[in-house]
Amino acid sequence: MKILYFVAIIFCVIVDLQSAPGDLFWKFRTDDRIQSSPFIHDGFVYFGSYDGHLYSINASDASLRWKFKTESPISASPFVSNGFVYIGSNDGSFYAINISNGALVWTYKAGAAIHSSPSVVEEIVYFGSWDDNLYALLASNGSIKWSYKADDGIFSSPRFGEGVIYVGCCDANLYAINSESGTLKWRYKTGDRNFSSPFIYEETVYFGSHDSFFYAVNISDGSLKWRYKTELDILSSPHVSGGIAYFGSWDTYFYALNSVNGELVWKYKTQGYIYSSPSVSDGVAYIGSNDYNLHAVNAADGTLKWKYNSGDYIHSSPRISGGIVFFGSNDKYLHAVETYGYNDFTENRKSGKSPSKYLSVSPNPFSSMISINLSSSARIFSIDGRLIMKLEKGRHKIYTNRWINGIYIIRSSGITKKIVKI
Repeated sequence: MKILYFVAIIFCVIVDLQSAPGDLFWKFRTDDRIQSSPFIHDGFVYFGSYDGHLYSINASDASLRWKFKTESPISASPFVSNGFVYIGSNDGSFYAINISNGALVWTYKAGAAIHSSPSVVEEIVYFGSWDDNLYALLASNGSIKWSYKADDGIFSSPRFGEGVIYVGCCDANLYAINSESGTLKWRYKTGDRNFSSPFIYEETVYFGSHDSFFYAVNISDGSLKWRYKTELDILSSPHVSGGIAYFGSWDTYFYALNSVNGELVWKYKTQGYIYSSPSVSDGVAYIGSNDYNLHAVNAADGTLKWKYNSGDYIHSSPRISGGIVFFGSNDKYLHAVETYGYNDFTENRKSGKSPSKYLSVSPNPFSSMISINLSSSARIFSIDGRLIMKLEKGRHKIYTNRWINGIYIIRSSGITKKIVKI
């Protein structure tokens, strides 16, 4: 019986190690849907839920660190800075929470619900509210520095660039506000509400609108550079990198446009509205859809690499750290999904010859000790991308009793391996 039990354990470990891109790493259940996008910091994942709680969980194993209760659902995303977690709630309050224990540090009462996610720059926290105001508070104590009154509610999240805060508004304007004084620099008028949060890239502000256009305007004066028409409203906030602007639309397509001239590079069809905003990492673009799937597509040509079905709508925007993509779903879970499989992490070999560079690891998986043999220096990273240690060329015996169970990544001269502590 003991032998059979041991074999069963080994079998489970082997199955876990033969993972593929898009495989579930873990999922964490709350008591209501999750539309808040996660923030990953120092080995922990922070996010809000419609059950009214802000959560802090371990990125390696989904164990709960703490949770903080507000008076209404949370749809905004948190921001972590200077030992605080900042977040707004539908109860109209904006909270600063101690990152280590989840205790309330301070709160500021706005005049209506807060769906806008905050940005923190130079000790000032910025966020919008359905009371029509953009707020600037001192991050340390929550006292107000200034507020700017728009003509309608602010759902969009503010973005900072060169002393200016950019934010979309339901009055059909994109605003550029002086971050020091709270005075208007310029505003750009669209044809409908602007829920999409702006993205600043190479002297240009990119954003989408309910009028179904995606816009690129000059950062200096708000003049139009170009715009691109989709078939339905755009709530998805863009991600711009490598000269490509990525975003989703209610017309079910995930778009990639040339950031200079707005020409279509590719578009990828999902089977549902897209509220989620994309993330791009290592040549892969990730986005959620109302077809219940997280889609991972080739960032260069828009071809599907893999997709993961969460079981319900995905409005939360994916965040990638240490080879894991984290996102919430209306199924009430925060999902952590692998972006690559264990079998992808093998030594580079030429047929019939030993590699000139090598990285050997034994045992893998490991528990209390691991041996590593290197032909050159290497670095070991945790699952959330934190540097664990640096290693020089040679043989190493490392005792890992204090390491948290989970996945770690070793990189050495172009060779990458995934190792697992159990």
